Amino acid sequence: MFAEERKTEILQLVKSGKPVTATSLSQRFGISESTVRRDLQELF
Repeated sequence: MFAEERKTEILQLVKSGKPVTATSLSQRFGISESTVRRDLQELF
């Protein structure tokens, strides 16, 4: 999965109103928590 696709999916998950954590996102996408945090910083 490309970074832009991942960021789009992360944004949809956040907008859904369900709680998400860096840990759950890293497990879902198979990436490190630091990558998740970097993606979130770029989105917000």
